Amino acid sequence: MIQNKESFMLRCHKYISNQMNVEEALEFEMELALSTEKQTTFSICEKLWNLPVDNDTDKSVIDAIQSQNRLKSKLKEDKEDNVIVKSKSKFINFQNIGIRSIAASLLLMVMLQVGIKGYDFYSDLSSRVVVNTQTGERRNLTLPDGTKVTLGANSTFEYFGSNYVNNRNVSLIGEGIFEVHHDPKRPFSIDANEIEVSVLGTVFKVEANKNQKEIKVDLLSGKVAISKDKKMVAILDPQESIVYNKLDQKFLKKRFVYKEWKAWKEQVLFFNEVPMSKVVTVLENSFGIDFILDEKIENRILRGEFSANESLEDILKTLSYSVNLNYKWTSEKSVHLISN
Repeated sequence: MIQNKESFMLRCHKYISNQMNVEEALEFEMELALSTEKQTTFSICEKLWNLPVDNDTDKSVIDAIQSQNRLKSKLKEDKEDNVIVKSKSKFINFQNIGIRSIAASLLLMVMLQVGIKGYDFYSDLSSRVVVNTQTGERRNLTLPDGTKVTLGANSTFEYFGSNYVNNRNVSLIGEGIFEVHHDPKRPFSIDANEIEVSVLGTVFKVEANKNQKEIKVDLLSGKVAISKDKKMVAILDPQESIVYNKLDQKFLKKRFVYKEWKAWKEQVLFFNEVPMSKVVTVLENSFGIDFILDEKIENRILRGEFSANESLEDILKTLSYSVNLNYKWTSEKSVHLISN
């Protein structure tokens, strides 16, 4: 439920009519990114802003549209007559806008939801697109808006195809790199297990594996907002990373390690002080092998990298020296890692 809906609609109109400065617009876009209900309301406001009137339009609809036009005229008058200049920024005075115009807009929104002849603003939500990758598989996707996605192994990516243009919400379990097409009026949002990543146009990577205790977001360029339970908790700038711990539910910003990003893109197994509990997850996704890990080994740290064409047997031999362990094949698809 949107609190103070009248105030929110005024800000929608202000944004649509380009009466916000850069800071206000960015704040408004981030607010939209965190609320599906606000995105829907904004979409309707934008459509009714330019809604035409013809001879077949019902009188009650005409009245509502005329009230909408009066609101547009009022905004224009305020822009011309009540602009206050301060530190080279413009602030618009909306105090004299009447509630009747807002009420008329709300009435029209309700009418639009039940359907007006010739205007179908709601797409069919049934075309659910699900993309799954298998062990050792990478898949490149191009979404309807031009956004490019590279999915890692054992990942699941979902979105609603028919409604995607209006509502760029997707979900990810696993790993992926996203190159998001810039669209300030349609924020791009990822449901990544327990957290949400919201962006406008940027390049970033998400790690949200089900069997890992951490979720990680790396930002290469642009800006992303991180939220949990619909509350924004952090904004990342370029070359920053953030890690969310599922156990203690805490966030930690970290230094962006470009070598990790580059290695993932090139399918190189790069481990920069990574605990063995996470190393085995990477190996399972890459080779389709189940690992049994002794508790004494779980927190041992690995530093090193393995080329894309290196065999699992060679990797296990290297691990036995670098992490001080033994390994034993218990079946064709299972390896037991044992502490020395």
